[in-house]
Amino acid sequence: MDDLEYDEGYTNHVEFEIWLKNGYDRGWISDVFCNTHDGPPLTEEEAQEWDEGGDPCSYHVKVIELN
Repeated sequence: MDDLEYDEGYTNHVEFEIWLKNGYDRGWISDVFCNTHDGPPLTEEEAQEWDEGGDPCSYHVKVIELN
């Protein structure tokens, strides 16, 4: 390889961001939201972490139905 090093983790991260933005821009997914604070009930483990002063954030997107 030349002087450039290939970082697969970074490349995957960038590709995921492109994929996510494409879905958002096309209206296929919602904006990112915190499932812990804005979403469905917590699991028992998450509730326990919350009760112990933790902050078990779990970020999600909602896939919007394609027309």
